[in-house]
Parts: sequence; structure tokens; C-alpha cells
Amino acid sequence: MKGGHTKTSALILGAFDYGESDRIVTFLTDRSVKLRAIAKGAKRSRRRFVGNLDPLSLSSLLVHLSPRSTLARIDDASLLREFSGIKTSVERLAAASYVAELASEMTGDGQQTPGLFPLVTAILAKIDDGAPTGPLLRSFEMRLLAAAGYLPHLSGCVACRRPLRQGGGAGRAGRAAAAPHFFSAERGGLLCARCAAGAAGSAGLMKVSPGAARFLTMAARLDPAKLQRLVPSPSLLAEGEELLGEFIRHHLGKELKTRLFMNKIRQPPSRGGS
Repeated sequence: MKGGHTKTSALILGAFDYGESDRIVTFLTDRSVKLRAIAKGAKRSRRRFVGNLDPLSLSSLLVHLSPRSTLARIDDASLLREFSGIKTSVERLAAASYVAELASEMTGDGQQTPGLFPLVTAILAKIDDGAPTGPLLRSFEMRLLAAAGYLPHLSGCVACRRPLRQGGGAGRAGRAAAAPHFFSAERGGLLCARCAAGAAGSAGLMKVSPGAARFLTMAARLDPAKLQRLVPSPSLLAEGEELLGEFIRHHLGKELKTRLFMNKIRQPPSRGGS
């Protein structure tokens, strides 16, 4: 990393207090590089940093980079966009927080992930505008996985390479049209029924409908601004969420806190509970 000052637009992915007066901020630069930086005196600031380093904000930062450390220093900040609509709904806030956490967890400090900054910005803007979050989150997950080199193979069997057919099976249409497919997080894609039967660890496979596979493939291809063209059924949304959730959990080795929170707020309250 080259030393010196640089000015960048930045999406604030997260921040926490450090010591009595400082803050450590994680952000994505307009060149799609994830950085961590210390903002000295940010907790006591009345002008320079107040409100400009909050998570889920788009800010202009003056950053000092050190060639000897991955921790940069923020010397000045000004707010560009607050995404205030996100904070009007707990569901929107949870979805946007998930986007920020996943983007942060899938990238390393100082790592450039081409296209990530405009992708996250576009997704947050659509959530801010009140667009349905289900298709947005599935699109974001697929496109982030693609940018990170982990896009799941959903067009056919990863073992025998036979394509996914309209009716749901591999091989010639009609003769094997009803055969199911299964998703293997370890293999990174679909397995046809024959290959799944002989796969090690087949107990952990997830049955996948052809509709869900096609929905996720389309979600990965469409720009966030055009996602309104996709109108998946609740069952396809749930299936896609389960598949990608398992795949991301496999790669990260953990469940994200924001995903757990999203699941919690969607659970209906118990009728007999207090």
C-alpha cells in the first residue's frame, strides 16, 4: 500500500470505539478497496467527524495511508448520503446491515474487489427507496460471490456436467425431466440425482428446484435497477435464501450476526408467550 494522503468516496461498513476518544472505521473506497482506519478524537468531535462515520453512510474521506500498516488514518470526513430511508424500518435496517457485514466479511483489509463499491451503493440505494429486499439480497449475494470467485454452479451438475433442464432434471428433456437436483456447498454447485447418490456426505445435500436455480441465475445477471423484472414466488425466495445462506456459511465458517437478526425479526411472536 502506497503511503500518503488520498481522498475517496467511501461506504462506511462498520465502526467501533477505540480507547477514550477514537473510532476504528471499516469502509469501502470508490476503487472497491476495503480499508480499516482510525479516526482520532472522533468520539469527541463536534464538527469534523460527527455523523460522517456512521455505518451505512456514504462519505467523502481524507485518508492517510501507511506503507507499514494496514490500519490507515482518517483526517477529515464529510457526509455525501445518509440513506435515511433505511432507518425508517427495522426490516430495511437489518437488510442493509447484512449487506455491509457480508461485504466486509467476504473481503480482506486492503483487498480490491472490482465492482463491489458500485454494487453495494446500488443495493443500499434500492433498499433506501423501499424496494422489496428479498430479490435485492439474493442478487447481492450472487454478484458478491461472483466478484470473489465463488459463484455457485447452478446451470447443471458440477460432477457430470449435464445441464439443468426446464422440467428439473439432467440429460435429455422428457426422459429425465422429473429428476431432482441437489446443492452441495462443498462442491460449489448442483448435483444431479445420480451423482448425488454416490457423493460423499450426501446427507448434507439440499434439494433444489429448477425454478430456484433459474431465479438465482437471473438475479446474478440483472442490474439492481432492473430487479423489479423478477417477481419470484415466496417459495422460490425462501429456497434461494436457504441455498445461498448455506453456501456463504460454508465459505465463511460461521453465521453472520445480521443474518441471525433478520431471521429473528421475521419469526412471528408466540401466541402463548409473555
